[in-house]
Amino acid sequence: MDGWLKVLKGVTVTLKPAERSFTVERDERILAAAIRQGIGLPYGCRDGACGS
Repeated sequence: MDGWLKVLKGVTVTLKPAERSFTVERDERILAAAIRQGIGLPYGCRDGACGS
């Protein structure tokens, strides 16, 4: 994945202090998993430039 952090197996991510959790599957990016499960994270990476 071009140097990006890659999940080696399914894991659960818990956001603090909100205590909201979501699952990230193998070979899935954390942002993609959050979006897929309706978790709102700040991002600006889907338009060709990154920022938050």
